[in-house]
Amino acid sequence: KIGSKKLVAGSAKKGAYHTVNAPQQPQAVILAEGYATALSVSLMRPEALAVAAIDAGNLLPVAKVMRGKYPQAQIIIAADNDHQQDGSANTGITAAESAAFAVAGFVTSPPTDHKADWDDYRQQYGLEASTAVFNEGLYQPQGEAMNATLQVTHGGKESQQSDPLKPQVKSRKDGIYWIEPKTDKDTGEIISKESWLSSPLDVIGTGRDDKDQYLILRWVPYGETSPVTAPLPLADVGEREGWRTLKAGGVNITTKSGLRAILADWLQMSGNREIWRVSHATGWQCGAYIM
Repeated sequence: KIGSKKLVAGSAKKGAYHTVNAPQQPQAVILAEGYATALSVSLMRPEALAVAAIDAGNLLPVAKVMRGKYPQAQIIIAADNDHQQDGSANTGITAAESAAFAVAGFVTSPPTDHKADWDDYRQQYGLEASTAVFNEGLYQPQGEAMNATLQVTHGGKESQQSDPLKPQVKSRKDGIYWIEPKTDKDTGEIISKESWLSSPLDVIGTGRDDKDQYLILRWVPYGETSPVTAPLPLADVGEREGWRTLKAGGVNITTKSGLRAILADWLQMSGNREIWRVSHATGWQCGAYIM
């Protein structure tokens, strides 16, 4: 049927793929779900072997095939960003991260707040800008998971998570997510359920004034481009007053109380521990003049 994306009846899908270019000795192999996405990433990275895996569920089998064929190559999964407005699982990124994790590969996905693949992104922003974003967004899932779950200990030192099946908070360009991995009983693959917690939000320090302690937060309000840096009283973190302050400042927050509790714990344990002085008065304060 013209315009459809169906396989030939009776053909095997698992581990099958389409190549869109064929360098003889590729130093990088890029996997995408669809053929159009594979074509776009081949334009961004013409020196790499670009492969269409047909769908998200076939990324892992194809990644293993590619690792067997090209043991020394860098494998990149060009993930579809299946962003869901209700915070439900992002199938494209979850499948891409599982595939990359299995072959020590990398993931990059379009940094959008709506569903999009790299072909969509290239058409909207152009080849040059898309190529830069594609390359800058590369990360390894195991490293990303550890970076996102740093725990603050004595002296400002941090400990890292090593158990891939332990639930974790992950901070990405499109927001903060609660990740719950589990092992598929049939295939042994690690499958992760994602729950959206908030729009992007960074903890950049802690602060004090004459009586209270604060978290120093930075975010870009929804619909704007310039970041905001503001103190949030530590006593308000996880409380109605704290969520109201953040939402009034342009941060989107989950409405689910259980997930809010997870976000509150993460805010208190993550980020930079740089000490800030919080002042509510103008004039000279701690060597700086406050307007």
